[in-house]
Amino acid sequence: MTTLSAVEFMDWESAKIAMDHNGLENPLDSEYKYYILIEMSGNQEEELMQEQMLELLEKLEDHYEDGVMCDSETQKEQIWQIREGISMAASSTGLTFKFDISLDSQLFEDVILKTQEKVNHLGGIVVGHGHIADGNLHLNTVMKGFNDLESAQKIRAALQPWVFDYVQEAGGSISAEHGIGILKTDYLGHSKSKEMIKYMGKMKQVFDPKGILNPYKVLPEYALTLE
Repeated sequence: MTTLSAVEFMDWESAKIAMDHNGLENPLDSEYKYYILIEMSGNQEEELMQEQMLELLEKLEDHYEDGVMCDSETQKEQIWQIREGISMAASSTGLTFKFDISLDSQLFEDVILKTQEKVNHLGGIVVGHGHIADGNLHLNTVMKGFNDLESAQKIRAALQPWVFDYVQEAGGSISAEHGIGILKTDYLGHSKSKEMIKYMGKMKQVFDPKGILNPYKVLPEYALTLE
């Protein structure tokens, strides 16, 4: 049996920053705005899985401009190094403003382009990559260097709460993988109704009446003071 084990999305800026940082080559002959990485896995013969991948690519041929199919583990590892190296490359390049959002994957391009409009003139580089299947987009903005605090403040002000407002209007989630923590508590209402947050607060009181588990995280203050 063969299944899709990964369908990953990268924009050009994501791929470029990872390739530059890690000394990797572009697996395709040209530069494209967006890349999709598809991986199949299963217990069938390698040759049969390659045939199934070719069939999939034929069905999708009207939706992409170019492609490459890995013919060795080495080539596969090199391509995965690009995808998996994005986050570290961004953090090493400069101060990075990270948003881990969830929304319809058809909106990935729209939110990336609109974010670029918000920050490009401030020196911010938008890096968008994520997981197609669950609509998870890592929408990050990289500012080259770490010492320009004035630019950093302007970029942050341009991004927040604008990104959360966009997600709310799109019916998505402000946090897809990495949790609410402390920084997103005030924006939890962008993804959850007030009634739902109140129920979350009541559950917190039942299981953690002294507030010692993950204190100050996830829930806004009003949800923690319910009678």
